[in-house]
Amino acid sequence: MSDVIISWTIRFALLLLWFAWWLRLKRAGRAAACCFFASWCVYACHVLAAFHWVHDWSHRHAVEHTAEVSRRITGISAGFGIYFNHLLMVVWLWIAWDAWQQTRSESSSSRSTILRRCALVYLIFMVIQGAILFAPLGTAVVTTLMLAGLTYLTLKNRRSAD
Repeated sequence: MSDVIISWTIRFALLLLWFAWWLRLKRAGRAAACCFFASWCVYACHVLAAFHWVHDWSHRHAVEHTAEVSRRITGISAGFGIYFNHLLMVVWLWIAWDAWQQTRSESSSSRSTILRRCALVYLIFMVIQGAILFAPLGTAVVTTLMLAGLTYLTLKNRRSAD
C-alpha cells in the first residue's frame, strides 16, 4: 500500500501542476493559484510518505537511496541530488506563492518575470530528472510528453500575445 501512496501522490501532484499551468495559460489566475498550491501540498505529502515508508525518517538513508538509484541509472553516484529535491520544495512553494501574488496585482517587474521563468525551468528540470530516475518507463515517457506539450502551448500562447 505504501508504494501505491508514494507513486500516486507524485502523479496527482504533477496532474495538478499541469492543470495549474494550463489554467495560467487560460488567464484563470485564482484557479491557477489554487491548483499550484494544491499541487505543492500533494507533493509535500509525497515527500513525507517517501521519508516515512522508504527511508524510515532517516535523511542518511534518503541520501544513500538517491545515490544508489542515480548510480544504477546514470553510472554516477549522486546522493547529493536529495538536496536538489529539498530546493524543489522551496521553489515549488514560491511558484504557488507567486501565482497568488499575480492574482492581486496586474503589474509584474522584469525581475519577478526572470525569477518566475527560472523557477519554472528548475521545476521542469526536476520533474524530468525525477521521472528518469524514479518513475517506471511508461510514466517517465508520459511525463516528458506532457511537459513538452505544455511547453509548446506556452510558447504558442506567448507568440500569439506578441
